[in-house]
Amino acid sequence: MNEFTCYNADGSVDVFTSKERYEAALTQWAHEREVVDARLGEAVDSVLAAAQRAIAFPKLVNMALCKLQPSVAEYDATQAQVEAFIKRNANDGGRYSTQKGKGGGYLLTPTTEAPAEAPAPQTETEAPSAETLPPSQCDG
Repeated sequence: MNEFTCYNADGSVDVFTSKERYEAALTQWAHEREVVDARLGEAVDSVLAAAQRAIAFPKLVNMALCKLQPSVAEYDATQAQVEAFIKRNANDGGRYSTQKGKGGGYLLTPTTEAPAEAPAPQTETEAPSAETLPPSQCDG
């Protein structure tokens, strides 16, 4: 918060200017998160659409990471982003629903529109085409 705070000549806080600086930074952060969430959603949705069945959480996270192809330096942060995205969008009218028991896991919620066609599986000789995901801009 200190990085956004501006002071008047008398040492008091300039609330108006501080508010404008914080608002600009928050707007930028929200936009970046929306872009990241869109990429995460595309990756998770394509995995679930291709599988057409419930997928266990660890496997879903791993398969989404394969689609996103983060660099080694970004892997842990990207994994945390994927995990948080799935949990944030599961159940209670969310993008994904869960199925308990044997064969359970995460599914696309029926109201969610799946990608038009599932991408063809990559062979070992095909080069990856996904861009790397930027590291998280949010500490929480």
